[in-house]
Amino acid sequence: MDMSNPFGGRTIHLVSDLSLHEQLYLYEKTRILKGGDPKSTQLLTGCTDTKKDLADKTKGSEAAMYLMFAEDSTRTKDSFRNAAQYHGMKVTDFTDAKDVFGKETVTDVVKMLNSYNTNRSLFVIRSPMEGVCRWLESAVGSKSDTNPSFINAGDGRHTHPTLEFVDIFSLLEMKNFDRSTIHLALVGDLLNGRTAHSKVDGLKIFEDVTIDLVAHKDVAYPIEYRAKMQTNGFKVREFSSIEEYLSQSSVADVWSYSRVQTSRMSEEAKANEDAIRRAVTFKSAWRSKLPEGCRFLQTLPRDRVKPLIPFDLDSDSLAAWEVASGNGYWVRIVLLGMLLGTLGKDFVPQSPKPSELVPPINPTAPDFVRSAPAEQGEKDAAALLPLDNGVFIDEISQGAEPGVCWHTIESIRMVMRWTGLGSQGVYLSENDRHKAVMSLPGTTKADLGENDLKLLAAIAPGSKVNFIENGKISSRYELSTPPRIYGIPNVGCNNVNCVSHKLSNQPDVKPDLVRVPFYVSTALKCKLPAYEIRLSGQMAGLSLDGGSDTEDMSSADVGSGHHLFVCRYCMWPHFYSDIWIK
Repeated sequence: MDMSNPFGGRTIHLVSDLSLHEQLYLYEKTRILKGGDPKSTQLLTGCTDTKKDLADKTKGSEAAMYLMFAEDSTRTKDSFRNAAQYHGMKVTDFTDAKDVFGKETVTDVVKMLNSYNTNRSLFVIRSPMEGVCRWLESAVGSKSDTNPSFINAGDGRHTHPTLEFVDIFSLLEMKNFDRSTIHLALVGDLLNGRTAHSKVDGLKIFEDVTIDLVAHKDVAYPIEYRAKMQTNGFKVREFSSIEEYLSQSSVADVWSYSRVQTSRMSEEAKANEDAIRRAVTFKSAWRSKLPEGCRFLQTLPRDRVKPLIPFDLDSDSLAAWEVASGNGYWVRIVLLGMLLGTLGKDFVPQSPKPSELVPPINPTAPDFVRSAPAEQGEKDAAALLPLDNGVFIDEISQGAEPGVCWHTIESIRMVMRWTGLGSQGVYLSENDRHKAVMSLPGTTKADLGENDLKLLAAIAPGSKVNFIENGKISSRYELSTPPRIYGIPNVGCNNVNCVSHKLSNQPDVKPDLVRVPFYVSTALKCKLPAYEIRLSGQMAGLSLDGGSDTEDMSSADVGSGHHLFVCRYCMWPHFYSDIWIK
């Protein structure tokens, strides 16, 4: 990041990469540059630029823009191209982008292109892989003297932050920039619509939000986004079709359509495509059921054969989509100016910058390696594998099936590179739960230091490490899961579209997972082993004794004290047991 400017060199991977206050700055500058109604509400005080001032500041740039689109695009790509030309940037349309995401590593290509420009480079990337911009931010952006920016122009089924910025500006413009309230209907394919997902964060710009979700059950809004909307304080309602929605009295005065994304559907949903379309296709005969002043937004260009909004409404006052489409040009001019560093010197922070999801590279959180007393007179923990001097590791994968216990032992041996003398086994503990144990004769604290214990905690959380001297426990450490797991063999993200997944063919991208509080998600498996419920409880300091060791528990049974591991790149959630590649 350019330290002389709060926006220069920033990456836009998610809407939340700009704080709400920073988003207001973007919208206020766009309002001024576009030159709309001079009586419209000012969004942010302190922005003293006139339209001429902004025009002067946003021209004459010597920066370079690379358009890297591995998926087809018309509106997004051309609006970025035209916005870059407004700034005077050198624009390169990387026509071989599909090969980059198939034959070459995106990291190598971006490093090469970035080295060709002595000024700042901006990379606008659309990819079927999810999380590309977040990876490049750390792999290239943080290591380059020119501070390149990476802009997510749509990644797989994940998000589309800049199109959301355009949508929100258009909604503000409709309301004469009054942020007090909004009642919005999201209609269409809400499962696969990237901008629909981005609404979770984008709509926070409004103070009072009511959302009506209108979609066929096969493409309904994912539960994790719906839950986050409710956490944000939005009032959320759901309807299975437009017909059902219009049968009640409280109809939104703004509708935002998400096109049917057949290419991203499951095979089951594709077989039901006609029913999906019928549920969300508007009929001209319903026009009288809409509230006065109602406006519709939809992505252009649209499906000319199966339009969700009939063509005979193009000349109706409902049609707000052409104006919204044109706003993409103005919003992206200002966004590029911010990332280039030509805009932003007058920005006065009034709220903290968005906190980084991921802890520092070397987290020092003391909670996951905790010294525990070795009480005198207690049963010798090393009795299962007698040891005079060395290390005895107890309660490995306690409560898991024997196969899981043995797999954990193998992972420990491989990751820790313990190839010397030692013993190991799987036993029944005193409470009749399976557990694995290991002994390492002759190993001392000098051999197994703090960093080794942290690494071991990532592989075998819940275990206890006992240092043995003269047949007695001299010291003990209880391990729980660290806040971040990265750089470890046999760990991976389960999302096949993630930039770090092996199917993406990007071998230099290393998996990186962050511990977060539990939330319900469509990405999670339906069942969670009971032993992992206990493990998650140990992370949160909960007592979870009792209950079945073998019965699976539904993810809905997991309480607020438990945790998941989220991929840093694509945000895919996992139970701890699922991050290990079998």
